[in-house]
Amino acid sequence: MRIKLEEIFQESSGTQAIRRLVDVVRPPKGATPQEIDERLHKLVDILLANRDLRASFDSAIRETLSESRLVHAFAESGILSQAGFFREVHDRVLGHLLPRQVPEDDIRHVIAELFPKKDDWRWVGAASPEAWAELFALTEQQSSWEHPDRDLAGAIQGLALRIGALGIDEELNAKLEDVDSYDSPFLNLAIHAHEFLERHHSDESGNDAFDLLIETVNECRDLIVSLREKRSTYGTSLRLTSVSRRLLQQLDRLERLAHLIHPDSSQDLIACSVRLFIDLLEAEQNAHSVSRLVKESADLLAFQITEQSAKKGQKYISDTRKGYWKFLRAALQGGAIVAPFGLFKFYLSQFPFSLAAQALIYSLNYSVCFVLIYLTGSILATKQPAVTASAIASKMDEATSSEGAIEGVADVIILVWRSQFISFIGNVFAALPVAALIGFVFATWGSAPLADADGARYLLGKIHPFESGALFYAGIAGVALFTAGVIGGAVENRVLYTNLERRIAEHPGLRWLGRGQKKLAVFVSKNTGMLTGNVALGVMLGCAGPIGVILGLPFDIRHIAFSSAEVGLATFTMPQIALTTVGLVALISVFAIGLFNFLVAFVLTMVAGLASRSVTFGQTRVLVGILVRRFLRRPWEWFYPPKEPLYQLSESVSEDEVGGE
Repeated sequence: MRIKLEEIFQESSGTQAIRRLVDVVRPPKGATPQEIDERLHKLVDILLANRDLRASFDSAIRETLSESRLVHAFAESGILSQAGFFREVHDRVLGHLLPRQVPEDDIRHVIAELFPKKDDWRWVGAASPEAWAELFALTEQQSSWEHPDRDLAGAIQGLALRIGALGIDEELNAKLEDVDSYDSPFLNLAIHAHEFLERHHSDESGNDAFDLLIETVNECRDLIVSLREKRSTYGTSLRLTSVSRRLLQQLDRLERLAHLIHPDSSQDLIACSVRLFIDLLEAEQNAHSVSRLVKESADLLAFQITEQSAKKGQKYISDTRKGYWKFLRAALQGGAIVAPFGLFKFYLSQFPFSLAAQALIYSLNYSVCFVLIYLTGSILATKQPAVTASAIASKMDEATSSEGAIEGVADVIILVWRSQFISFIGNVFAALPVAALIGFVFATWGSAPLADADGARYLLGKIHPFESGALFYAGIAGVALFTAGVIGGAVENRVLYTNLERRIAEHPGLRWLGRGQKKLAVFVSKNTGMLTGNVALGVMLGCAGPIGVILGLPFDIRHIAFSSAEVGLATFTMPQIALTTVGLVALISVFAIGLFNFLVAFVLTMVAGLASRSVTFGQTRVLVGILVRRFLRRPWEWFYPPKEPLYQLSESVSEDEVGGE
């Protein structure tokens, strides 16, 4: 490496020399953080041992910085844009096709030249800050790391003004009820930043001004953090999420720049410089990343949506025998409600409706069914995964260690499985006989039976696990169940955010209802999200089949409860199959469809719940091992609760709520 360094500094200088130096230091793909650190340590050792090389390195750094404008990068790079979310998505997508043009003297253009490979930020960030600090300290020792005062001051002043403007944002302040807008720390920040910079430029001791600025920054940050933590109380929106995230980024950047102007020590100066360098490189190399934008902009909203689902989800998990039997009763009731609606859909399918009319009628049929199940407190088994998975993610929040998180998740998974199992049993063993009874009524007193032998064979054939696409279609239904859960959570969040209950309760046009106005407000506030989710699920399931025909694609749905009703009707029509292989295959198919409904909705919601909490769950094998050991040791507890529960839910969930809609 030493020979290469000598060649670099003999043949080039400034930006060109630094770029060639980066090429030498860049590790091979797959290098570990330790190996990257070793390469940086080796570079530092060579520079320390050779004064001429160290002087050339120092000169190249100083020349690169002196010829570059830094203010825009300091104030904007790595910070969410003020443009709307969808406008920013548009700009980033367009940026992939037509890359933006940055002036050549802008440090962002220089960074792109120094680190031309798009994944350079990964190895730069993987190296330890201490290793980079050793390299940066070489320039400090030569007194050549002179931070550009003018650009730093401009960035600090600009950030303070932008933070102040966002601090009086009407939507933000509506949620910060405890803040007096005339004495807001956001407005004071610009004043204190100006005082700090004036003291610095006049060569006066700026300790007091610096301390006051940092204190104000912390006050602003505490308010925003408090707002984000109260998401369950206030709700949130995509814009508020973006604004709060941008404010936190700007406050962090302003504090770091203030430390560059007024460092506590040389080590503080170097540490802030290293952090800023890594942040700027990562920001510039991900400037067009849409996935990163979505993650940064929607984290709080995604959390709130899954949080609302988690609250509902705990009601679908029972840890006691009393709750277990309550689940069974509610599931039996749900299966009994599904049966007539499932047969009504089959009856409607025999009419020559247009595809659009089919989609509308099927959607209404499903939606009325799901809303009725919800309003009666019944249970539809496959709706549970879309909310119980969020409850599992919420369980991880309670853990104080990664081991505790895994044990807690294992506990809740067993409870979810057991609750889901008894719900499946209830739905199937109610829908089957009720559908058969309805078939009997039509055959006895109706003008014609609901299904003849051909119709029964059709009903059995459409759920066959191998001769039809039933399992694939069950997966599609699982996606719809997950999507309906997200929609319901989003509406619940919106109800909170817009303070809908209070607005209805105080609406002057509804005063004629008297006491009924408050009851209406409570009902709408409590049930709008779940009702919307149920209707959305009905529309998605009702439109799936017609959409598949229109597109000419294998696109349809299969649902355990509705399939149970169809098997019940087919069994009544052809009772001779009940104790044959055909009947056994039909029963197995029903439970296989339910399993696919469950797994797809559960996994999708689990992933969303963990992602919304920024949790990386890389200990899957440990979790699987815990679950396998518990199954081998006490397998019956996966299907029937012990007298004294071993795994318990949060104490905040009352037993009266367990299993209820």
